[in-house]
Amino acid sequence: MMWSMNTNNVMKQIGVFTVSALLLLCSVTSCHGLRAAHRDVREIGIVNVSGSNLEVFWIHPETKKHTLISPSPYLKPNDGFTMGSYVGHQFSIRELPSPRTKRCINGPDSTTCGRAFFTVNAVEKQAFHIGEVLEVTIKDTVTIDDETILQDLPSGELSDCEAIALETIESQQHTTNATHPMDTTQLIQRMTKCVEETVTQQMIHANEEIKYQAQLRTNLAGLLENYTCADYDLPSTPALWTEYWNHTDLAVERKVDVLHDRPASKVHVIQNFISKAECAEMEDTAERKLHKATVADGKGGSELSPNRKALQAGIRIPWRKEKDGNLLTKISRRGFYYADH
Repeated sequence: MMWSMNTNNVMKQIGVFTVSALLLLCSVTSCHGLRAAHRDVREIGIVNVSGSNLEVFWIHPETKKHTLISPSPYLKPNDGFTMGSYVGHQFSIRELPSPRTKRCINGPDSTTCGRAFFTVNAVEKQAFHIGEVLEVTIKDTVTIDDETILQDLPSGELSDCEAIALETIESQQHTTNATHPMDTTQLIQRMTKCVEETVTQQMIHANEEIKYQAQLRTNLAGLLENYTCADYDLPSTPALWTEYWNHTDLAVERKVDVLHDRPASKVHVIQNFISKAECAEMEDTAERKLHKATVADGKGGSELSPNRKALQAGIRIPWRKEKDGNLLTKISRRGFYYADH
């Protein structure tokens, strides 16, 4: 089991801090009680691999008062300390907002900082590694390895990734008790991982939102379809624009109102598209073939829908009679011309 830090200076500081922590616990409880419970003494380590600055508090077992025990001004990322404690002692962890972005990255949202608790157990030596979302993992060493650093890097906004990198550089430049100095390669790896995880989470969130919006539109479409079919007094959609179209079979300029225009769907209303005689011919031909109208089933076929109230019929166009002036062929040819114009 490894409990040493990386430098002699750190070991001296930890030794002083351990004695101070014991004196603190002695002053807030009872030295006699501590001596009586000597068999429950445990040496513990607390390591910050959460990516945030943290404060660590000891919770008095009787008064529940929280006493700050982490190094001043706070426990920095990739830093840690050891201290003496007792089985059953409880500690709380509080995340501090980023000094640069004023945001939290381990709480339920960016404006709420994370909090967590842990309790000393009966293991002789135990190191509490505080990771992403302040999840506490108990290990047998306070040493921070490269793999742990990379895995415990939290994700958030892309601006957070930049802030984490800058704060890491500043922290390494000004601190003398970091347990794991970071080189340029590790910093780039941290930044890359943060960006990858951030973009991934944003894409997952966007995909979930798209699915939700699609389902919402599908449900809303059925309600609107029933409503519009039931209310004959609803006004028509105002035209996006109006244009005019001429066809070769008649020297008539037809007014066209464009109500909807998208690459996959268009709605054009053409005034006087067919004559009264053409309409009567189409009705007479379709009357004996009318049946309940269907809708597309999304699989290349069709199905009945309770939302559709109309009747429909399929009419075979007698193209061999087009030269004779058949009215059905005129309607069909005009439709082809408009679609292709």
